[in-house]
Amino acid sequence: MTVSRTSPDSPLVFAHRGASAELPEHTLAAYSSALEAGVDGVECDVRLTR
Repeated sequence: MTVSRTSPDSPLVFAHRGASAELPEHTLAAYSSALEAGVDGVECDVRLTR
């Protein structure tokens, strides 16, 4: 991702867990929906398991 379009007047917008208000969080559909809505990125929680 490039940061060239950022400035103090236009902050980056990240969707935490995707578009979780509309779709189940942490799903590909939620991430895709958030990106289609125009967010700059998505943030997901990662856990290590055995």
